[in-house]
Amino acid sequence: MIFKTNTKRLPVPKKSLSDPAIQASNRRKATGQTNKRINGAAKEVAAIWATVEVEKVKEKEIKNNLTFYEYPNQVPITQEEINAIVDKWLSTKEGAIPFAWYFSEYDESAFESSVRQENEWIAVLAAAIIGFSIIDINTILRSERYRVALSTVQTENYRLIKNLSKKTSENVYKVIQDGIASGKSKSAIRRDIMTKFEIAKSSAKRITDTEVNKAANNARMSVIKTYNDAGENLGVMHISALLPTTRQQHANRHGKVYTVAQQTKWWNEGANRINCHCSVRSAPLTQNDEVLNKEQQARIIKQGRDFFRR
Repeated sequence: MIFKTNTKRLPVPKKSLSDPAIQASNRRKATGQTNKRINGAAKEVAAIWATVEVEKVKEKEIKNNLTFYEYPNQVPITQEEINAIVDKWLSTKEGAIPFAWYFSEYDESAFESSVRQENEWIAVLAAAIIGFSIIDINTILRSERYRVALSTVQTENYRLIKNLSKKTSENVYKVIQDGIASGKSKSAIRRDIMTKFEIAKSSAKRITDTEVNKAANNARMSVIKTYNDAGENLGVMHISALLPTTRQQHANRHGKVYTVAQQTKWWNEGANRINCHCSVRSAPLTQNDEVLNKEQQARIIKQGRDFFRR
């Protein structure tokens, strides 16, 4: 389709410079929820550990006059018990994603809000372009593409949290066994236990930051694909998060336009998705696949260069 502008300028995306995906709230809520659950598991394991019996033994020659602690019950808490506790708190006991899994609400919120935002943005573009047809938002939300894309994100996120649950349980059990073998005190082993749960929270934050934004961006690109399937010609403009921590290869893409396949391939390479706060926006293309709003694109690219030059 040939695009013809009926105004002097097409609009520029109006978005938060540091959070172009507009998902800070969802990321914060998801992180808070996972932290709350991990803290619950940590407290339950710590409570069981508090009931463990221990005896002090002096080992002057072997232990350099330090107190050595012996545990009459060499397996005071089993791997299976820890697994059950962590699975319970993270709802990861089942092999498949449970119905109404707690984390799904953040995926769905990110996905649906981004579909609506992208369709609204396309409607703004359409007002400045002759011959552009808008698709009703309910048609998009009820489509098979929407359901499949959302389900794929949620299933992958369940796999990630389930792996986190398994790894956390194994790490906690290991520090308990290592602590017993080396004669550590109960309080020292408790600190080791809590440290492993703190590491789990750090890993969970990486997952939530990554996956909430992934859901949002996949949603935006699914809308672009829907329009392209309907005969329109939209590209994917990369909008970098203007943050001091933004990676150079992410910053270099700010304002540049790609196909959905190209953008998806890049995001799936290496660690490009991990902790990425960048986003995308629809960019109308001419029949020759050139950016229609070149002036606005130049302004966005310059905005990024000016910021990252600081």
